[in-house]
Amino acid sequence: MEGIFFQLTELQGGLAILAVFGVLLLCGLGVPIPEDIPLIAAGYLIHIRETTWATALAVGLLGVLIGDSVIFFMGHKLGKKLLKSRLVMFFTTPKRILRIKAYYRRYGQKIIFAGRFMPGLRAPVFFVAGSSGVKYTKFVAIDGLAAMVSVPIWLFLGSHFGDTIDTLLGEIQRGKDITFIVLGALAVIYVGYLVWKAKATKKRIAQIAAQSEEDNPGK
Repeated sequence: MEGIFFQLTELQGGLAILAVFGVLLLCGLGVPIPEDIPLIAAGYLIHIRETTWATALAVGLLGVLIGDSVIFFMGHKLGKKLLKSRLVMFFTTPKRILRIKAYYRRYGQKIIFAGRFMPGLRAPVFFVAGSSGVKYTKFVAIDGLAAMVSVPIWLFLGSHFGDTIDTLLGEIQRGKDITFIVLGALAVIYVGYLVWKAKATKKRIAQIAAQSEEDNPGK
């Protein structure tokens, strides 16, 4: 991913910020590129005076919102049919779609806000939002609010730490690695808990059945 960063920052002026915009659109469409990379690149372009804060912020917000909106309208217009198509399955999996639907049932539209901060689930979250009948005005308001939090933070990091950009990218990658390790450990613990619970339930049912036979030997 650092290669993408350096390719973006080697460009100059309008071409550089246009390339950032294009990569952000791809991120919104579910291409597995971390959204922070092009945004940090835009921040670095501010640092080296290849663009301005106003331009980078506008491009960042438009890039993420347009990409998210495309996914939303794909879900809104095509709904259940497209959920089973090869196009959607190229970006996600049936299990992931079912998981997101479960999140919607439990958390409602709060999941839209959280989706902006979940790179692996962002595209399917917004697709399901569209297919679930969420109004676009409400979707873009929630997503826009989340983008107003995330986009300026990444731009600030890229611009403020421009002189030590290699260190910044390394620290971000280490942070992601630690996060994945922690989440992986939690997933293993959760699966272990489910297995234990299933066995305990099965044992309890067997005990109840045995007790019932003792209490009613003739039946």
